[in-house]
Amino acid sequence: MMIRMSLAALCGLAIGMERGYRGKAAGVRTNLLICLGAALFMIVSEEVAYEAKSNGFPGPDPARIAAQVVTGIGFLGAGAILTNRGTVTGLTTAASIWCVSAIGLCAGAGLYRLAMAATLGILFTLEFFTFFERRIRTTRFRYMRLEVTIKKEARVQEVRRVLRNLKIQFSNEETRNILGETHYIATLYYKGELEKMIEDELMLVSGVRDVNFLGEGMDT
Repeated sequence: MMIRMSLAALCGLAIGMERGYRGKAAGVRTNLLICLGAALFMIVSEEVAYEAKSNGFPGPDPARIAAQVVTGIGFLGAGAILTNRGTVTGLTTAASIWCVSAIGLCAGAGLYRLAMAATLGILFTLEFFTFFERRIRTTRFRYMRLEVTIKKEARVQEVRRVLRNLKIQFSNEETRNILGETHYIATLYYKGELEKMIEDELMLVSGVRDVNFLGEGMDT
């Protein structure tokens, strides 16, 4: 039992260190505790089933308690997901929490090789696939919802001119008047990571008070 729990702790520690290095909310302690807890549930589930069988209870299920980890961990993962102005963050952290619990169940069941292989696979996915993701972001068209706050509606044409000069395609335009200020909203299409350049250029336009990006996506 101690070997199983120690392996679970080490696997959770390894993934937690990577998440902590990335500055994620679920860091070393969180991942270690999740993996250790899942292993403990697996061990308890097996022991309860063994004791039940020894006492004459027919057909005890050794995975009955452990099966609840799959459902219960979903609530913990949901807490890591945040939505801010149409942008969803924390999905990778939530997925890693789910995987860490599965590793804990493997370690608790005595599947040592599978637990270690899964840990290495998750670390490879989290760490090394970042490079490929960045390459994709620079070669595929991205779309971004832009909101520009302007003091006067007449300045909207100047905002459009800046976007055209940057060779950025835009569509789905709309203009709203809120508390005496004009809010110009449009969907932008471009390649690469140009958000900082777009913001800097738009802030140079006379009358522009604020520039916000409401959400993003990627065309496949």
